[in-house]
Amino acid sequence: VQVDVVVTDKQGRPVPGLKQSDFTVLQDGKPQSVHVFEAHVGKPVDQATPAAATAPKLPPHTFSNHPNDATADSWTIVLFDLLNTPTAAQEYARAELLKLLHAAPKGRPIALYVLTNRLAMVQGFSEDPDKLIKAAETMMPAHSHVLTTEAQRQHTEGQAQYIVAESMAGAPGDLSTNDIAQETLQARQTQIQDLESFQIADRARFTLAAFESLSRAVSGYPGRKNVLWLSSSFPIRIEADPKMETQPWRNSTSFTTSLANAGSLMAKSRVAVYPVDVRGLQGRGVDISNSTMEAEAYTSGANSNASVTLLTSQASTYNDERSTMKEIAEETGGEAFLGTNDLRRAMERSIDDGSTYYTLAYTPDKIDPQSAFHRIEVKTDQPGTKLSYRRGYYSSPQKAAPVEKGAAALRGALQPGMPQSTMLFLTASVLPPDAAHKDVRIQYIVNPNSVTFTDVADQRKRIVLDCIVIAYDKDGHEVGHASDTLDGTIKAAAYETVMNNGIPAQQELALPPGAYNLRLGVMDRPSQQIGTVDVPLVVTAGEATAKK
Repeated sequence: VQVDVVVTDKQGRPVPGLKQSDFTVLQDGKPQSVHVFEAHVGKPVDQATPAAATAPKLPPHTFSNHPNDATADSWTIVLFDLLNTPTAAQEYARAELLKLLHAAPKGRPIALYVLTNRLAMVQGFSEDPDKLIKAAETMMPAHSHVLTTEAQRQHTEGQAQYIVAESMAGAPGDLSTNDIAQETLQARQTQIQDLESFQIADRARFTLAAFESLSRAVSGYPGRKNVLWLSSSFPIRIEADPKMETQPWRNSTSFTTSLANAGSLMAKSRVAVYPVDVRGLQGRGVDISNSTMEAEAYTSGANSNASVTLLTSQASTYNDERSTMKEIAEETGGEAFLGTNDLRRAMERSIDDGSTYYTLAYTPDKIDPQSAFHRIEVKTDQPGTKLSYRRGYYSSPQKAAPVEKGAAALRGALQPGMPQSTMLFLTASVLPPDAAHKDVRIQYIVNPNSVTFTDVADQRKRIVLDCIVIAYDKDGHEVGHASDTLDGTIKAAAYETVMNNGIPAQQELALPPGAYNLRLGVMDRPSQQIGTVDVPLVVTAGEATAKK
């Protein structure tokens, strides 16, 4: 069991120079013997390694998803969340991010990603601030189609009440005592709540899927990966709505299981999340952007309890969103930065924390088969310090996911714009058609270290690998694909050879003349760990003639 631990002092500054004897590790309350201890202080700043010096030299037509620079032991990923964040907050967060990058020293690898309804890489890991700044300048604010802000919610509910009031004009009695008016208003509010619940569910699924994709993308990089999640978050649970008198639990749901699954994958990839609430300090009450007519839904005498209900609802939503950030940070060993307008300082803290940490590893003496989750506790004898680390792990094998789910995950990892996955390392030789071959030929060599070998009869070992190649044209449209499964057994005598030389596989794909981006993917079916690689390919007319 490997645990990365960040130790900070009372001012939030990383504490370097600690030794193994300064730490105590407990699993499920029982002390553990630490067998491996490493102190990481990060690469000295202003010592960036030229990319040309670290890039592996591959033969012609050969491509790999192995990281070019594997010398760093700490990596920073900025996830600019357009899905869960109001546009105004996006603009402020972008400005603060650019300030941070302008002041960033060389020598620390940083990558930039954007989250909309899918994850997209804007800039891969780079130690060059100028390159990162140019990439960040392209990250423009955008309206989220599945986000309802507090101002929009008040506007919609105010409009609904106004419309009902207008339709009941001249009816006897007050609006609040008119049964027909109240039923009509309740129906409209139910529609509003249903729509927002669907939106929240979409945001939760998209966000957690993005964290899983990000974990697959950076898994192959050594050391700790620190994700600065610039966001306004989403509620991990949708609770009962007190405003819906007849069906308060109508839209209630929880995404805790999905969060646990994403957290397990992030822990396996050594990803720590540092959520930063980019909204900063927030006020409550009726939003100033609403008209007097809309505000009457909360301020008029007929709605004496509406303002109290509004404040209660806002406090609940605010707490739920922040709880999600805290939970993700705690599960992965990061730290949540909430309620601050100094976003740049929060980002700097996240980078500093991530570059100075300690790795402790131990082997539990005995695992309780009845306990799926094991709680980890790390202590230090240094006074006045705070420790951040993942709080546990699952020891029992999780239920094998359906084959369809794995196939969907592999397909998703191969969509245009998705970053390369590095949970499985692979090298691929891609050869265009020639006089002797009518199709594109792809020859894989899969690194066996992340492949599941299952013991079967006759001392053989079985492997099941799914291989998919998808060809996209310059507009990102799919124009061809091939899908195959390598399901076979290996004799004991050949096992060592496979472990030393890799697992070979091959595919062929028919393509007409044109320029393509091939996305190759391999998935170990039992563990559903994925590796993908991008390959630019041009099939010329001469090659097309030759294959005829």
